[in-house]
Amino acid sequence: MVRVAWLLSALLAAATCAASPETTRGEVALTDSPFCEFFVVRTGTSFSLLDWRGGLYVISEGDLVDGPLTTVGLHVFVFNSSDEMKARVEDVDINLATAQRVYFSRCHHKTPDLAPGSGVAALK
Repeated sequence: MVRVAWLLSALLAAATCAASPETTRGEVALTDSPFCEFFVVRTGTSFSLLDWRGGLYVISEGDLVDGPLTTVGLHVFVFNSSDEMKARVEDVDINLATAQRVYFSRCHHKTPDLAPGSGVAALK
């Protein structure tokens, strides 16, 4: 009986670990915190779109983020190795132009100036 309980516990732990989203390190690329709860994180060569849901509230462009940035859903993230935030990952593997368009439509309600030297184009 003890062996069966141990085996079931081991199987449950393995299933939980296998289902856990992968932790990725990213960098906040676009934010207007605390005025807009939506922000964009660079994850390697693409971007993830996140919506704040609790915890750390004020973030800045360039802040480092650790967590399941490439998995859609509600997750907990660690900013700059110490502060926790809950956020919903709305979309992943987004290109720069799409990330900028969505960010500006959600946070500034206008079309961004993507011309060289505008600041936004520097994210490339």
